[in-house]
Amino acid sequence: MKRGVFILALALAAVLTGCADNESSSEKKKESKADSVVSAKTESSESVQDSEAQKEQDSKPETEAESKQDSDTDSGTDSEESQTDENDEKLYDTGLLSVLQPKGWLAFSASDTDGNEDPSSVYLIKNGKEKTDFLYHPYLWITRYTDGRSWFSSKSFYDDAKDIDPVTIGERSWEGFTFTSMDVPGMTIYTEDEKGQWVCNMILENSGESISVDDDDVRKIIESISDD
Repeated sequence: MKRGVFILALALAAVLTGCADNESSSEKKKESKADSVVSAKTESSESVQDSEAQKEQDSKPETEAESKQDSDTDSGTDSEESQTDENDEKLYDTGLLSVLQPKGWLAFSASDTDGNEDPSSVYLIKNGKEKTDFLYHPYLWITRYTDGRSWFSSKSFYDDAKDIDPVTIGERSWEGFTFTSMDVPGMTIYTEDEKGQWVCNMILENSGESISVDDDDVRKIIESISDD
C-alpha cells in the first residue's frame, strides 16, 4: 500500500464513521366515504363562492398608481432576495472552535474513532452537499490541538512532499508542505500559539475542481479560525 494514501484514509474514516442514516416510514390513513362526500360538497360550495368573488374583483379596473406600487414592491423584493443570496455566509461553531463557512461550502464536525462528533476538528467542502462529498470535491480539514494533544507532521508519509515558504494569512504565519495522495495534490499548513497548534490539511484538486491557499474564500476561512 502506498504511504501517500495515509491522510486521505484518515479523512475517509473520520467522516464515514459519523454518517449513519436512520430511516423511518409512516402510513397515511384513508378517509371514510361519508367524509369524502361532505368534503366534496364543501369544496364545491367554496369554489362557487370564490369564483363569483374573483369575477367581481376582476371587473374592477386597476388604477395606474396601484399598478406602479405593485411593480415597485416586486422589484424591491427581488433585489433583497438577490442581495441575501450573494452574501450567504455564516459562522460554523462547534463549541470548541469556530470558522467562517462561505457560501457554497459545507461545514461539519469530524468524528472520532468511536463515531462521536469531535468539536476540535472541522471539514469544509467546496460545493459540498453531504458529508461524503469530500471524496469528490476539494476540501479543508482543520484541527485544533490543545490540552496536551500534539500534532506530528505527516510529511514523512509522502515520497513527494515538498516544503513551502511560510504563508501569512491574517495575523498568523503558517509553515507547511505540498504532497500527492492517490494522484490527488494536497497541502498541509500548521502554526502554533500559546494554547497549542492549528493544522489545516487541504485536498487542492478533485473531479475537475480546484482550490488554492491564495483563493479569497480559502484565505477567509483560514483567517477566521478561532477558539476564543
